[in-house]
Amino acid sequence: MLVVKLEVWPGGDQSRAYKVGEAYIVNDMTGTPEKGNYDVSLSHSGKHVQREGIWRRGKVMRHLRKLSPYHLVWKALKEALYD
Repeated sequence: MLVVKLEVWPGGDQSRAYKVGEAYIVNDMTGTPEKGNYDVSLSHSGKHVQREGIWRRGKVMRHLRKLSPYHLVWKALKEALYD
C-alpha cells in the first residue's frame, strides 16, 4: 500500500504542521508481474475539516509497474478526482 499524506506547514514551520488529507493506493492483487491494478481512496483530515471517512474513490487499471511511483500517484489522483 502507498499512503500519500498532505500537510500544511504554516510559514514553512514543520513543528506547526497539520494534516489536511491522505491518499491510499492499495494493490488489489489482480494484476500481472508487469502491470498492477489498484484501489484508490482519498480522505480529508485536519483541524479545518468537517468530513470524516473516505471522500472519493477510484481504480487504476493496468499500471506499468516499472514506472516511477509518482506516475501511480498521479493516475490514482486522476481516477479518484475526475473519472
